[in-house]
Amino acid sequence: MGTQTEIAEKIVARGGDYLLALKANRPVLHQDVAEFFDNPPNDMLEPEHATTDGDHDRIEERHHVVCHKVDWLFSDRRYADEPHFPHLAMIGMVETCVQRNGAVARERRYYLSSTKLDAKTFAAAVRAHWGIENRLHWVLDVVFHDDLTRLRSQTDRKTWPSSTTWP
Repeated sequence: MGTQTEIAEKIVARGGDYLLALKANRPVLHQDVAEFFDNPPNDMLEPEHATTDGDHDRIEERHHVVCHKVDWLFSDRRYADEPHFPHLAMIGMVETCVQRNGAVARERRYYLSSTKLDAKTFAAAVRAHWGIENRLHWVLDVVFHDDLTRLRSQTDRKTWPSSTTWP
């Protein structure tokens, strides 16, 4: 939702910098960035930063990688009318490996940034984002009882009696 060119433009216009998660709502850009990090040229990556956390019966390793050379994303091979992110200065990737109860799960997340961050600063910025996200979800879950709401679609809403009250 947040990875919109209009949002990025407003942030930059007001003197800020953005760090936006790149998701499937930008399929071509997401695929290009994912393919880049699958087999990156060594001379295009900044030194990696790794972190390890161990709590809640799991071990979580995160590898943070950034690339400041993003001009290849703006070549003429791209599709017509493609939205461009203003002042794009960096792409980043977080690869997470979580070990829990003998099982291993891996995930990659990609980011766009209007400022050049080293991998350690990028890691801190991404973690700060998730801290905000987690605090907001706590409010939704605990204060507004969002987890208790079972309505998920317009069809579900039609099946509920109009006299239903929420906790």
